[in-house]
Amino acid sequence: TLADGNLVVANGHGVDFSATAGSGTSELFDDYEEGAWTPVLASDAVAGGYTTQVGKYTKIGNVVNAFFNVQMSSLGNFAGAVVAITGLPFNSANNACEEIGSVNVKDPASAMTNGVYLRKLNNDNGMRLEVASGTTTSDHNLPANKIDTGTLVQGSITYLTA
Repeated sequence: TLADGNLVVANGHGVDFSATAGSGTSELFDDYEEGAWTPVLASDAVAGGYTTQVGKYTKIGNVVNAFFNVQMSSLGNFAGAVVAITGLPFNSANNACEEIGSVNVKDPASAMTNGVYLRKLNNDNGMRLEVASGTTTSDHNLPANKIDTGTLVQGSITYLTA
């Protein structure tokens, strides 16, 4: 029983759940973190300016839950065939699993296509905005000309770290 204060364990140690006889490779809870990150909309160039750039995350073990709101105040020289959001707090694992996140895109000019989603890049701190096509055999990147000044991009993704 801990009546007051925090339980502190030495660096590199954690809470051992091996008595539960699970089938995992590790039953040691040794990593928990909460924090903020700065989402950046990027294509062949970054946006000219932002109205909003807010990101929050929770990391439990090797699983990161990241949330963000980002809105451009000016396009600058924002252009290209791929739109990405970079700046996630941790690089993802380099594995065959492609984590998919949810995103809501609010475009004041109504030029946005429907069915936009996030695809996490392996071994990277970014994710791409893609357009659902009904097939997984080809790449359907959201082009930068679908993003306008004032476009609000909000979303979340859960991904694995190395």
